[in-house]
Amino acid sequence: MNDVLIYPYDSGIKDMIHHQKFISAFKNIYLCSPNGWGYTGNNVVLKDLNGQSKELVISDDFDACMDKSDVVIFADCDHSIDKTNMIYPRVELAAKNKKKIIDMITEPSRRKKLKEKVIRLGGEIVFFGAEINEEVTKGISEEAKEGGLKDFKVPVIVVGGILENCGKYTVQLGLKECLEDKGYNVLLVGSKQCSRFLGDVNFPIHIFQSELNDVDQVFAMNRYLKKMEARRPDVMIIGIPGGMVGCNKKLYGDFGILAYKTLTAIRADYFVICLPYANYNDNYFKEMETYVLNRFSCNINAFSVNNQRIDWDKIYSIKPKTVPFATVSQEIVNSIFDSQEITDLFLSKIWTNTKHDIDQLANNIINSLGIDEPEIVF
Repeated sequence: MNDVLIYPYDSGIKDMIHHQKFISAFKNIYLCSPNGWGYTGNNVVLKDLNGQSKELVISDDFDACMDKSDVVIFADCDHSIDKTNMIYPRVELAAKNKKKIIDMITEPSRRKKLKEKVIRLGGEIVFFGAEINEEVTKGISEEAKEGGLKDFKVPVIVVGGILENCGKYTVQLGLKECLEDKGYNVLLVGSKQCSRFLGDVNFPIHIFQSELNDVDQVFAMNRYLKKMEARRPDVMIIGIPGGMVGCNKKLYGDFGILAYKTLTAIRADYFVICLPYANYNDNYFKEMETYVLNRFSCNINAFSVNNQRIDWDKIYSIKPKTVPFATVSQEIVNSIFDSQEITDLFLSKIWTNTKHDIDQLANNIINSLGIDEPEIVF
């Protein structure tokens, strides 16, 4: 088994490193985060299949961690990063030191030149970011559009977030694991670019980055997911990257355009929307249901509240490029169920993203959709 270094570490990849498939793949795991992100010196505790704990200390010394590693993963993280100064010099350093490089963040247009440089320096690189699929970006013929968008025969669970980094991927992985434990064959199209590394399917972001017009992008997404359905899963989980609204006039993401196109291309049989922690009330949930129905033509079946809150102090003081979050304790998140401003009507739709709540959410999905019991082959 190899030793692995993950850089740059932040909350965006915590789900990946806690996944049993990842933990069992490596002997030792090293985490490195840039200074100023607030992670260096913190501990991360992982548990393997046998219940044995590994305590990892997040370092700021890339060179030292790389020297102890056989594999270096450049990960898809939540922070906005300067790839030219933060990533590519370290990719070259890893290549010179004959490391195997796993790249989850380089866009398709830069991969060929980067791979040539890595090989020239004596390294090896594998890309696990957005797949390049030219077939689905060639355009859709007018004849093919005559039949309209295709329907799906299997139940489709969609997981979106009101903003970026609201715990969507935690919910996706948790639902997949729970449904698989119950015997269902689950196909996950994950919102994170590490999904394929864990054996799932990456969200086809290349469709929406192509030169296709808006209508053809919707058709291409629809056709792509129909091909995924041809693998004959019992249920599909689709995670939508990014957020559905902007935080404010300057932190606007993509204005929810990707979510709109995706929810136009597919039919959501069950829609889970992830939220940051806040002091919610009935009026908020009513307005959110109305907004999502009017803009995305989709009913919200469940709300999942994450243990992160928007850090408004940082927004006003340092004017960040992405929405900053601060962690709150799970006890504080659980207190939302004691709120006098949220009635039972909405409390029945609210979950946290703890394993217990995600398991209960999976049961609710099965009961709501009436998914057939999986066939048992003796």
